[in-house]
Amino acid sequence: MIKVYPEDFDPYPGCFLKNDLNEKIRRSSELLSEEYLARGDVEGSEEALRNIILAQTDAVPDSSPFQDLCILQKLWQEMMEYTYQEKIRSRIENIVQKREESK
Repeated sequence: MIKVYPEDFDPYPGCFLKNDLNEKIRRSSELLSEEYLARGDVEGSEEALRNIILAQTDAVPDSSPFQDLCILQKLWQEMMEYTYQEKIRSRIENIVQKREESK
């Protein structure tokens, strides 16, 4: 496995993968809130500020996306090994052929 860094993806999406993401969200949400207020949209302003809290709570995954990917890769490998067995593969091919014929 090769380790990659946010800078490897600059300018986009690397700029959104760095440690200052919360600061960017805060600043842009505050600017958007001010713009809504200038238009007289108090509700829009409040919603824009709510994005700051949401980014720090609801947007944080409950599990590790990297660990989830590793588990998925292992599961995929096991599934491919299983379906490579002649008996299983031929059953799958029969199912696919029947489906194609019924179209």
